Amino acid sequence: MALLPSLILLILIPATQSSDVRLEGARLALFERTKGASELGRDVHWRIPAAAFSRPTRQRRGYDLYVHKGVGLVIGSRAADLQEIRRRGGVASVRGRVFRVPPKRRRRGEPAYAIDVRQIRRRRN
Repeated sequence: MALLPSLILLILIPATQSSDVRLEGARLALFERTKGASELGRDVHWRIPAAAFSRPTRQRRGYDLYVHKGVGLVIGSRAADLQEIRRRGGVASVRGRVFRVPPKRRRRGEPAYAIDVRQIRRRRN
């Protein structure tokens, strides 16, 4: 009797876990063309040049907004890896979830879609 519930749990657990969608090739081209709308609600992995993090577009309550290719990147201001990327350059490997910025919260000229960055790492190439 206890075997059936445990089998159901084993089947459901892997189905609920998701991995990051790597943005490259045709998927990256579509993502950039739609400025993030094509991957709305998904966890993504995107490699970005360090120059995109030279200066934040907007700062608010401990978070910075950076914009690259029309897509916003929301990152904590004091993130150690962000400071290293800004200091040493290279390529940033960004992981996070794409979300739609509410029109009331968006200023004129700011992106409609952004990535809530949960992890940012520096890569050499």
